[in-house]
Amino acid sequence: MKKFEILDHTADVRARVFGNNPENLFENAAGLLYRLMETGRGRQGTEESIMVEAGTLEDLLVRFLNELIYLAETAGKAGRVKVERISREGSRMRLSARMGSRQAVSLGKEVKAATYHGLKIKEEKGILSVSIIFDV
Repeated sequence: MKKFEILDHTADVRARVFGNNPENLFENAAGLLYRLMETGRGRQGTEESIMVEAGTLEDLLVRFLNELIYLAETAGKAGRVKVERISREGSRMRLSARMGSRQAVSLGKEVKAATYHGLKIKEEKGILSVSIIFDV
């Protein structure tokens, strides 16, 4: 199974991300984001703990990706992301993840935000997929 594919879009970047489960889908979306940003890796940093909450799985994905953008842009941190758990607690979705943080030595393309435009997580034949647009 491929992790993601970049699709044609007029101004921004549109891609489809795949996963075997929600955690895998989110990890692959993080990998796509870092590929778009062209993050070069410098020296090993500390492990970052990432916690995000939202009302829906789609909202959780956008908030998660925007948190990764924030960490890369403001603190220069990027790294391999391991989503430990996505759970529902009452009416809220919660994500906990760890990032093996490295200092990002270069950020090639400026990715401003993950957007909600046309965002819908789908399941087909046991594979999750989502089409997402990044504002660049």
